[in-house]
Amino acid sequence: MKTRMILLAGAVLLLATPAASSAQEDGTIGVTVFTGAQNSPTSFDAFRSVEYDAGVRFGAGLVFVIDEYVSLRGSFALANNGGRETGVVSEDIDFSRTYYSAELQVSYPTSPTLSPYVFAGGGLVTVARSSPSYSYDMTEGAGVFGLGASFRVNESISVFAEGQGWIYSRQTVGDTQFDKTVNVGLTYGVPF
Repeated sequence: MKTRMILLAGAVLLLATPAASSAQEDGTIGVTVFTGAQNSPTSFDAFRSVEYDAGVRFGAGLVFVIDEYVSLRGSFALANNGGRETGVVSEDIDFSRTYYSAELQVSYPTSPTLSPYVFAGGGLVTVARSSPSYSYDMTEGAGVFGLGASFRVNESISVFAEGQGWIYSRQTVGDTQFDKTVNVGLTYGVPF
């Protein structure tokens, strides 16, 4: 049920928010909306046998274009992985992650409409696991990095596709987690 609510909220957010990725005009601020997929979590439950589904994510953010090569961006994303514990206890699991980040993006426009880019920064990941017999919540500092490409549709709207990597510590097992995500989205930019 929670997965359906997240999907519905993401669809409403995607349809209700103006479109696009980072417009390349100096002094532009943009609103970004995106959706995507992420890998299944690995080994969050060290002593439990759990099979997780691949996750769906939805998010939004802001981008400030300093010049055609450099932008600052911030975003948040909601992601959910359903799963099933298959060990001694057999029960459904709701596993959600919320990502908050700020990054520096460096673009290299190859044409008036296409700009490949890389980005790196930091943020927080909040993990919430819920099941009838075992639940936990935790928030960890994270590093985030990735690459993508933005295609400028017109003066205000861009579409983009990107891959992200998130690295953070896992309190539950004292190990490091690496989340991989793929996003597509829109940015609506307004010069100021």
